[in-house]
Amino acid sequence: MRAATRPVRTPLRRLRPLLALLLLAAPGCGAPPAEVDLVGRVESASGMPMSGVLVHAGGELTTAATDGSFAIQGVRVPYTLTVASTAGDGWVHAFAGLTTATPVVVPLRNEMPLVQATISGDAWNGNPVPAGYRVSVCVEGLDFTVWGCDFADAGETSYILTVDWSGGFAANVRVHALYMAIDGSGRPTSYAGARALDASVTSGGTTTVDLGPLLTIGTSPLVPITIDAGAGSVLGAVVAVRVGDRLVQSVYRGDSVGGSFDVRLPPATMTYRYQVTAWAVFPSGPLVFAWAVADSEAGIDLVIPPPPNLLEPANGALDVTPATSFRTADTGAVARVFAWSPTGTTVGPDVMLTTAATTATLPDLGVVGLSYPDGGTYAWNVLGLEAPDVAAAVATRYDLLSLIGLGGPGQFADGAIVPSERRDLTLAP
Repeated sequence: MRAATRPVRTPLRRLRPLLALLLLAAPGCGAPPAEVDLVGRVESASGMPMSGVLVHAGGELTTAATDGSFAIQGVRVPYTLTVASTAGDGWVHAFAGLTTATPVVVPLRNEMPLVQATISGDAWNGNPVPAGYRVSVCVEGLDFTVWGCDFADAGETSYILTVDWSGGFAANVRVHALYMAIDGSGRPTSYAGARALDASVTSGGTTTVDLGPLLTIGTSPLVPITIDAGAGSVLGAVVAVRVGDRLVQSVYRGDSVGGSFDVRLPPATMTYRYQVTAWAVFPSGPLVFAWAVADSEAGIDLVIPPPPNLLEPANGALDVTPATSFRTADTGAVARVFAWSPTGTTVGPDVMLTTAATTATLPDLGVVGLSYPDGGTYAWNVLGLEAPDVAAAVATRYDLLSLIGLGGPGQFADGAIVPSERRDLTLAP
């Protein structure tokens, strides 16, 4: 993804610390490798600590504490940080080429239990939503990330949305409503008002939050948006606005929206950022997601990149060993996640490797007490990432929910999730 005629830039200070994790060290010529004392943390996709997982770096193995923290001394940089769990068949996620002394990593597994609740109530102060209007209702977690959004359309008197989170039995939330007039394509033409109400939800519970009366909001800017997938076909797009620290709220969702169109957004007094996400399918690979964020007065040109091209090993490769080179063509992605998953009757761990390189070998599982099954069959693919701040969380459904404006914190930088095709392999006996 890149901006074209109207470039959008996000200050690097807004990127999550994972940006630093993906940069390879560049020590001075002839200088000995530097050593760092690691003080890091392992988080789930929702930002909650992942306690009890194994953490390995520099020859030392430790366990993440209750708050997800860990400490390892005297590690030479660049280094590989491996996070793992031996529960069930096990899983491993290695992060290669790290240089930071304060790594914060989000493995491609969410070990936190999922919690759900329902929020419902009047959508328009006890009256049906008027013809030509729509209400967007989303929930923001006040203590941690909570996901959930719904639209109430013309003629409906109420909304109902399912919210979920992974932070405990109960959650304090803020319900946000945007009242908008829409055209025949569902795009906002003006905003009648907004509403924000606090509530508490509990696992499996139902909470009533009635919306209204409206709070008047100011003049709305008309924002030009262009979406280009090149040789791919755009399947859909969402335009969302940031209305809180842990929420982007969708104001428009459309199908087959390639090309240029305009969307009227809430005034800048409500949000300092907005987000456009689009997804496309290419003949050579699976679904690709790309997004861009901008100041509310700016326009966006969103270019969706094609899937990466896998070079070796070939599909169906036999006798794969730790020395086998897995290679993909360079798509310009900042980082890549090489992923290997057992198939068929094979019992073994899921394995992931995040790296800035285009070539990888199977990570060493022995450092965390796991092993590859002799003669086992695996499928592998590569996930190209053009936004390093989401490099380790993209496999969870929550990132996609955030990206398409269904709640969650959204993104602070432009990027893309670009999966390759999948290939099969057989490990050496």
